[in-house]
Amino acid sequence: MAAEVLYDFASHTDDEGAREAVDGLVRPVVRDFLSKVVHRDGWISLIHLSRYDRVDVIVDPRFNGGRPTVGRRGIPVSAVLSRLRAGEPRDAVAADYHLTGAEVGALQAAA
Repeated sequence: MAAEVLYDFASHTDDEGAREAVDGLVRPVVRDFLSKVVHRDGWISLIHLSRYDRVDVIVDPRFNGGRPTVGRRGIPVSAVLSRLRAGEPRDAVAADYHLTGAEVGALQAAA
């Protein structure tokens, strides 16, 4: 959202310095985001969600209806989080889904 606001500002201002400054801010953000997007046949097929920095969480329309999914296991993030919210111990949830405790903790921290 912030990148959109800056981009819109830069496209409407007459101040060349402001346009260059915005370009210097927005371009790296967009480049970082696009590095997490996988294309197949000209369409976005997979997005790695950067908010989960210690576990690979993807959004892929072929898995779990496009809901955030733990990439290496195919488990919906919501399944893990709902069990944690119900009070189940982190180690038990991790063992049931063949995840590490660190992965479960990362999902919980990002929620």
